[in-house]
Amino acid sequence: DELLERVGLADRAGAHPSELSGGEQQRVAVAAALAHRPRLFLADEPTGELDAENAAGVYALIGELVRDAGATAVMVSHDPQSASIADRIVRVRDGRLSGEVARAEDEESIVVGKGGWLRLSEELLRRAGIGARAEAHLAGAGIVVSPTGPETAAPEVATIETPAVAPAGASRARLEARVDRVSKRYGEGALARLVLDSVSAVFEPGRLYAVTGPSGSGKTTLLHLLAGIDVPDEGAVVLGDTFVSALDRAERAAVRRELVGLVGQEPGLVPFLSARENVELALDLRGRGGDAVEALATVGLEGREAQRVATLSAGERERVAVARALVTRPALLLADEPTSRLDQANALAVSVLFSRLAHETGATVICATHDPLVIEQADEVLPLSAVPAVAPTAARGRV
Repeated sequence: DELLERVGLADRAGAHPSELSGGEQQRVAVAAALAHRPRLFLADEPTGELDAENAAGVYALIGELVRDAGATAVMVSHDPQSASIADRIVRVRDGRLSGEVARAEDEESIVVGKGGWLRLSEELLRRAGIGARAEAHLAGAGIVVSPTGPETAAPEVATIETPAVAPAGASRARLEARVDRVSKRYGEGALARLVLDSVSAVFEPGRLYAVTGPSGSGKTTLLHLLAGIDVPDEGAVVLGDTFVSALDRAERAAVRRELVGLVGQEPGLVPFLSARENVELALDLRGRGGDAVEALATVGLEGREAQRVATLSAGERERVAVARALVTRPALLLADEPTSRLDQANALAVSVLFSRLAHETGATVICATHDPLVIEQADEVLPLSAVPAVAPTAARGRV
């Protein structure tokens, strides 16, 4: 109970996992891992699905309990905030140790591997104006690395092409999506919880929307209602002229197959298939043509097409899921925390890709996210707030 209170879930102690949001489940997992005061604590992206406030609380809890117990903690994270509790930061790039820094030190040291191999950070290369080629020479007791060749400036962000993955001549209808005073509850009796309370919003085609809010505020639930995966207890969900919330399960699945692309919190890939086969499977199920290889290249996975997804990193699997959603050119693209497992460069690339997809193809793109990079690219933001347990009618969500 003490740990659940520390991660802000004291009032959810009796809830089943299916009744918790992705962020709440993540906080429960951290509390459970720390409950027996381990001597070694391992955490893989422990705050990937948390908003900044809850992430800060989790980091503070990990730091305090680990130090009190004299334990060793190893966290793998893309979140710069994780460094706030770290005594030592180790950077890995392309499967090799590329740099490290201790809390007491001001500057990061570069690791020199066997054979003289070393990796400079992209930030240093950009600041030095170094692009595809460089030269090195001795200068006193040091080595100076300078740009060389015709291209002497590395771009801030890689150029991102909108994926030309629809069959020739194909076009997707522009689709307006809206929710009209939708409410959704989970659980029964004393454990019943109102997640969405009379939320209304209109999502226009050709625009990127960011749905924001703390963990448990109903972001994932809203996406599931729009996708027809679930139905509201009250209110209506409308895609174009179709009242999706009035359809039965099979009819909602047919609408989803025809109009919707979905990137869930979990990639949902077939582990024994390759990245290309997973993307092609989406095309086959919808009876459409498309270029799976080009779709994967669009999300930076060229050269990984034949690799089984079970052997890919979590971030690479997330990008395969994005490619799978994009390849069918959906009229409505729904993405639930699509950048939570990505490093900053890939998160920015995916965010820009979503923006260009909306603006250049007319798709309606809606992302549930905590990521400032996605929010920065969005045309509009829909902030949701957690519905108070005592006064549920106090919360409203609108664009």
